[in-house]
Order: sequence, then structure tokens, then C-alpha cells
Amino acid sequence: MAKRIIFIAVLFILLISVTAYSANSKLYPKAFMPEPLLGSKNAKVEVITYFGFQDPYSGILFNDTLKQIRQDYSPNEVSIRFVNRPFEFHNNSNISAYAGECANRQGSFWEYADVLFAHRLELDANYLRIYAEDLGLNMKRFDHCFESNLVIKEVQSDLDFAVDNLEIYATPTIFINDIKLVGARPYSVFKATIDAELAS
Repeated sequence: MAKRIIFIAVLFILLISVTAYSANSKLYPKAFMPEPLLGSKNAKVEVITYFGFQDPYSGILFNDTLKQIRQDYSPNEVSIRFVNRPFEFHNNSNISAYAGECANRQGSFWEYADVLFAHRLELDANYLRIYAEDLGLNMKRFDHCFESNLVIKEVQSDLDFAVDNLEIYATPTIFINDIKLVGARPYSVFKATIDAELAS
């Protein structure tokens, strides 16, 4: 009887550990290249964004909400991480994600993303090269990356993780630590959630 009680107690502890780990597990995939990050890796609050470059609501949150977060909080308080979530019904969704990954490899992801969201209706391969060139990227490296299988695998990894692990079927989807917010929300919702996480 005593052995049975000990076994149940140990099993209960293990279950608690697994549950706690699951609740705090990574909310972005193990990538070939680290996902773009603004702010400190040790920030108390991490905002993880799943965006598509052709999605108008992702553009609104990228241009307005994320910029407001950066103004209101220090990089040591709140960090922002970008993960691709392209959709097939957006014609250039995948190739714009490839281009973003290639800009990231040259340390210019956020500047490039600004341009892509500003021109979300003009994201064919021609325009993607023009934007990269305008930012002064090394075009030989950009073209080699854009045409490589590695960048395709990278974006597919993001997509598979989003769907299979996190059940993300709409953009924008944002995690503030482990709190999931789907769709366009007023900035007050994001601010209240971040403040609560900082205070916890």
C-alpha cells in the first residue's frame, strides 16, 4: 500500500512537471536560422508574432501595435519575435516569407519587413529584389538565398510548427508569453496583457 502511494505521488509530480513544461514550452520552431528578434533574449515578456506579409491585419499590427509596444517598453522589458505564417490564397505569401528570411540573414529583417508591409500588394519576385537592392543588401547573397532549398525548408518549418503545434489558422496571431491573442485587437488589450505579465 505504501509503495502504491509513493508511486502515485511520483506520477503526480511527473505529470505536474510535464504540464508546467508544456505551458511554458517554446512557441516558435527550432529553425535553421534564429527567428528575427527585437529586444533582449532575457526580457520578462516576449511577444511572439505569427504574421503573413500580404495579410492586411498583420500589417496593421506590425506598423501600429508593435511600434507602440517598442515606444512604451524598454527592450529589456519586452522583446518581439517574428515567425512566418503564410497562406496559399495570398499569391506571393510564400516568396515574400523567403525574401524576409534572406534579409534576416543579412541583419536587415525589420527594415525589409517595414517595406514589405508597406507594399503588400506588390510582392512578386521582381519587387522583392528591388526592395532588397534599395536597402543596400548584398544581391548576390540575397539571390543565392532566395533560390535555395534551405529557405523553403525554413518557411515550411515555421508553417508546420504554427499549424501542428499551435493550431494557428488565422493571422495575425500573437503570443504574449503563453497568452494567445488572435486577430486585430485594440492596443489597450495588448498593453493590459503585457502590464499584467510584467507585474506577475
